[in-house]
Amino acid sequence: MEILNIKEKEVHAEVTFKSPCSGLISKWEIYILVLNEGIVELDMSGKQLRTIDLGNNQDGILYITATKDGIYCIDCTENKVYCNSMTGENIWTFTNKSLVNVRGISVDGDQNVFVVGRVSKNMMVIQHDGKVSKMLLTESDGLINSWSIHFDKDKKLLLICCGEN
Repeated sequence: MEILNIKEKEVHAEVTFKSPCSGLISKWEIYILVLNEGIVELDMSGKQLRTIDLGNNQDGILYITATKDGIYCIDCTENKVYCNSMTGENIWTFTNKSLVNVRGISVDGDQNVFVVGRVSKNMMVIQHDGKVSKMLLTESDGLINSWSIHFDKDKKLLLICCGEN
């Protein structure tokens, strides 16, 4: 992994992991989901600060996001959404049969979680407590083959990336 300074157009730091990485988030620190290790936290210089063990929940996890209070993950094989503390302790787990092949995940400023189901062709919002959810978009809204989602907290804008059929 390379940490780039886009303004200066130079590599700021390079980090190598023993296992494949599948998720990356950066706001306060850098969090990388490393297969068979957990979530590795780095500072902006690339120094490893700690590894957050997700316990048994990490086998199918491919997508992560974080706030200053928690880490949110989706398990693509089990179609589950996890909210964990910054130490890795599970706070809540969400499942819904109408959400299949869960992919992208993002969180707004109120800790509401947005996820997309690639096969189910839908997008849901899960309230901060993990107990209440609402379907926001479906295939009839043009949601097909969704892979990624991002909530821009500054502009309060939800972005969804969809592929071709």
